[in-house]
Amino acid sequence: HALKQEQGLRQDLEKFENGEDVSVGIQGQISVGLTSLKRTIDDYDSLAKREMILVKQEKALVNVCKLRDDYNELKSQFDRLKQREANKMAQNSRAELLERRHNTSTPEYPFQHGSSREQYALREHDFLNETDSKLDEFIAHGREVLHNLYDQNNTLKSAQRRMLDAANTLGLSRNVIQYIERRSTQDKWIFIGGVVLTLFSMWAIMDSIKPRGRPPKTGSKGAFLKDIRLLMYGFGDDLNPAADSVNVMEELVTDYITEMCHKASDVAKDRKVTVDDFKFILRNDSKKLARVEELLHMEQEIKKARQNFDVKDIDE
Repeated sequence: HALKQEQGLRQDLEKFENGEDVSVGIQGQISVGLTSLKRTIDDYDSLAKREMILVKQEKALVNVCKLRDDYNELKSQFDRLKQREANKMAQNSRAELLERRHNTSTPEYPFQHGSSREQYALREHDFLNETDSKLDEFIAHGREVLHNLYDQNNTLKSAQRRMLDAANTLGLSRNVIQYIERRSTQDKWIFIGGVVLTLFSMWAIMDSIKPRGRPPKTGSKGAFLKDIRLLMYGFGDDLNPAADSVNVMEELVTDYITEMCHKASDVAKDRKVTVDDFKFILRNDSKKLARVEELLHMEQEIKKARQNFDVKDIDE
């Protein structure tokens, strides 16, 4: 079992080193594999120390030493690869930051993107395919772990029978054997109760989550439904978008406005909330901050135009 785990770790490390898969998922899989391998080596060491035959014990201890050396080598290799990947990400972030510093001009239309809807659809399709493949890998890994647990369960049952036979041979009392069996049964029921409690807690949490897209109450309309329909039509949707889609967008807009108001209130603390507080919140989002500056400038222009507009001159 340890050799099988070691072979799987070497394959994952080879993929990580060659750049075939440098995602967070493969790194977590390697970390879990290293932890499982260390636990297996510790179990093997404890079994080897309890071996009665000296020849077998010496051979097992030699194997344990070799496995520990391989584990240390794999762990050091993984740490080195993680450091290399972290350095690469830091260099890429630094290069992107320097590039953004040299290109600080605000576009005429901050929300305009160069990609078409077909490109976004292809990108979303590729992301879904990659997600499906990752889920299949996780399911396969879980099945492998489940088969290993079945094998370990059979091994433990066989070891229990041998221990009971050895205890009877050594003259252990029947009361002690019954106590051990009763304690094992109690542990099994405790485990089952914990599983049931965990499943009930997960069900309660999932049941408490409110779904999005709640329709407005009877006799009332959302505050942004009309504007959202026009915006969705302007961005390529149907002239009359689906009611569920409009409700979802309206809820997202309401949640976003509420969240921004809470953040601005936290920034303002005891004083009155101002426009500068919202600018401070959006300081890391250049596009939204540019849009705010554009709207404020348009508001000033409209005020000036209203001041210059004299109704009396028109009446005369």
